[in-house]
This record gives sequence, structure tokens and C-alpha cells, in this order.
Amino acid sequence: MSIVSQVILKADDELRYPSSVELQTINVFFENRYTACAYCQRTF
Repeated sequence: MSIVSQVILKADDELRYPSSVELQTINVFFENRYTACAYCQRTF
């Protein structure tokens, strides 16, 4: 499961919108798809 899916599902489970940090994580994921993710320190 992708980081984006995990963030969205977590927010959905908690009946809230994603936080600004979570939205930044999604943005980083798409901007730097093949580099290290700032949120989880994994390389995609």
C-alpha cells in the first residue's frame, strides 16, 4: 500500500481531514517519487 493510501485511510478511519503535515508528505511523495521520502525515510 502506498504512503498516500495509508495517509488517506488513516484520516478516514479517524473521521478527519489529513493534517497539513500529512498533506505535505503526499506532496513530497509526488514531487520526489524516486528519492527519499521526508516523512518515512524510505526510497521509492
